[in-house]
Amino acid sequence: MSEAQLTVVMQNLTEGMVVSTLDGQILHWNQAAVQQHGFANEEEARRKMEAFRQFFTVATLDGEIVAFEQWPLPRIMRGEKLRACELCIRRLDADWERIFSYSGEIVHPASGPALAFLTIGDITERKRAEVAVQTSQRMLQLVLDTIPQGVFWKDRESRYAGCNALVARTFGLASTQSVVGMTDFDFVALTREQVEFFVRKDREVMDSGKPQLGIIEQATMADGSTRWLETNKVPLFGTAGNVIGILGTWQDLTVRKQTEETLQMMRFSVDRAGDSVFWVSRDGRILYVNNAACAGRGYSRGELLAMRIFDLDPDYQPGVWDPHFEDLKRRGTMTFETRHRAKDGRVFPVEVSANYVFINGQEFNFATLRDLSERRKQERLALRSQRMESIGTLAGGIAHDLNNALAPIMMSGELLRMEYPRESPLLDRIEASAEHAADMVRQLLTFAKGAEGARISVQPARLVREMENMMKGSFPKNIETLIKCDPQLPTVLGDATQLHQVLLNLCVNARDAMPRGGTLTLEAETHKVDAAFAESEPEHEAKPGSYVALRVRDTGVGIAPEILDRIFDPFFTTKDPDKGTGLGLSTVMGIVKGHGGFTQVFTQPGQGSAFTVFLPVDPAGSAPEPTSKAAGQFRGRGEMILFVDDETTVRNVARAVLQHLNFIPLIAIDGADGLMQAAQHRTEIRAIITDLHMPRMDGLAFVREVRLLLPEIPIVVASGRLEDDEAAKLTAMGVTGRLDKPFTQAQLAEALRNLLATTEA
Repeated sequence: MSEAQLTVVMQNLTEGMVVSTLDGQILHWNQAAVQQHGFANEEEARRKMEAFRQFFTVATLDGEIVAFEQWPLPRIMRGEKLRACELCIRRLDADWERIFSYSGEIVHPASGPALAFLTIGDITERKRAEVAVQTSQRMLQLVLDTIPQGVFWKDRESRYAGCNALVARTFGLASTQSVVGMTDFDFVALTREQVEFFVRKDREVMDSGKPQLGIIEQATMADGSTRWLETNKVPLFGTAGNVIGILGTWQDLTVRKQTEETLQMMRFSVDRAGDSVFWVSRDGRILYVNNAACAGRGYSRGELLAMRIFDLDPDYQPGVWDPHFEDLKRRGTMTFETRHRAKDGRVFPVEVSANYVFINGQEFNFATLRDLSERRKQERLALRSQRMESIGTLAGGIAHDLNNALAPIMMSGELLRMEYPRESPLLDRIEASAEHAADMVRQLLTFAKGAEGARISVQPARLVREMENMMKGSFPKNIETLIKCDPQLPTVLGDATQLHQVLLNLCVNARDAMPRGGTLTLEAETHKVDAAFAESEPEHEAKPGSYVALRVRDTGVGIAPEILDRIFDPFFTTKDPDKGTGLGLSTVMGIVKGHGGFTQVFTQPGQGSAFTVFLPVDPAGSAPEPTSKAAGQFRGRGEMILFVDDETTVRNVARAVLQHLNFIPLIAIDGADGLMQAAQHRTEIRAIITDLHMPRMDGLAFVREVRLLLPEIPIVVASGRLEDDEAAKLTAMGVTGRLDKPFTQAQLAEALRNLLATTEA
């Protein structure tokens, strides 16, 4: 090709072309190159390369200025080969900027010097389009990355083609680009079952061409946690309408699931709570109730939700609710007591803990309500127990004074009978009255945790037989007596006299409840008390085990409900003043509790009552035969007896009785006086009888001191009231003898017989 032809070809090329000598002299620009660089013609552009510094600056696509030596043509002139070197060219004398792609190298013609050839492609518009696409992609990625959901897309083979930042972060990827080409099997945290489920859902969407929405699935994350996801998958279609992949989104439901589970647990807990729970609106409508609220009032949940809270309050007055709610709003929380009415009409006390709640612009009352019925019952039991304790203390004090008053009377009987033999009938009546009074005192002391006899194995069947004989001989003929008793009943450990008193009191009460006649049934049977019963009836203080149940049933008038909880109170009676003391049932209660048992009462007004006494079975199991009493009254042989008591009348009568029994009485007015007398007559005294409760120095202190002086002297304590701790202290000091006040001359003689027998032995 000739030079002329070559020139024509170069001038018609769409790419620019520049030819230069190796020393920088531009030899030729084609038309495209002239136009690309903003020159008017080739002559204007045909200069030394160095001259172009005044027209242009060259920069990389990132904006970094390129030094002249690194411009494309100087690099070629130094021998470099350029291939698609992209640079940004700016005219200094005009608002002009283009992006060119440079290629070139040194060419060696067949003749003449070597030349530098440079081709120039204007890629400005393509680059701008690429930047626009990249900007658009970055904006799209930014949008995807800000979405609070995982977004991903896959090809037909379930390979990831992209994702947003949440997906990459969740699965521990370095960037969103890292996911490209991966499959779910590449996420090592996922279990095989999870991956197979994901891929199966992908295939279903791509094969059907239909979306699947709301897929609930689990996925194990890079941190090892397992999350609940709600996933949507839709098919992606190509230009030909064929499915080329899927687009998916997922939302992390873990917090919602946990919240739902927490709410379910809270609702379960609230519904199983013993207290009632109410949510109430500002105008009093019931919005929510738990199971306890329904069960305690007998309404269904639907019935309660159709009511207002004040519909349950029998004391509600119209117009009270609004001020009440405002008061709650001001205080924030309130605790008060009110009453609720159940569906069956039953009214019961409740304790309300109300709380003001403000949620989303709405006002509520959140309240827990506790049924106070059981608490009130326990409070009544506690008050009754306190009342019993107080009355018991009073009764004990009264009994002590009565004992001191009765002691001289009961000891004087034999002396008076010897001096006035013709007045024996009168003395018999006096002694009988004194014995009756002493029995009442013993009942008082029993109630006040006082007198107790020896505990032995007692056969309940024998008690029943004795009571049967007594009733046949003394109860009215219009009262039929029925006995139901197993003769092989196990024994109980107790005081036979006290247990006889229990049956006597119950049978007498049953007799008096049937003034027009009826049937009195006395039953005795074994009974097992289990832990469930003991826990369900705490007021009985029952312990699991075997018991003998003694039941007295009548067909009398019954007991009115309003007085049922008072019948065991001392001095409480419904009988006429001359018919009862009010101590019968309180004595029963004291004796039974003292024996480790408990009492149950069932009654129906107009139908009768049944009192059941439960006594623990004696583990030893056998009842001893009663021993015969020694015949005749013991008399002394001139022994000196120290008698200590602070009551003048008791001392005077005791002196006379001791002299009558052939003893030498040494009398002291209290413990201090007794100690002085003991010191003066230490070699003469053979036994000591002392009161327990005295001023100055009481019986315990006296015994403690006299033991230091006379360590072997036998001592008996005379008292109508001996507490457990006092008995324990006396036993520790070697004092086991006891003489219950008030005592007779015969009982005093028997006590002295036992005392002196120990010294003789």
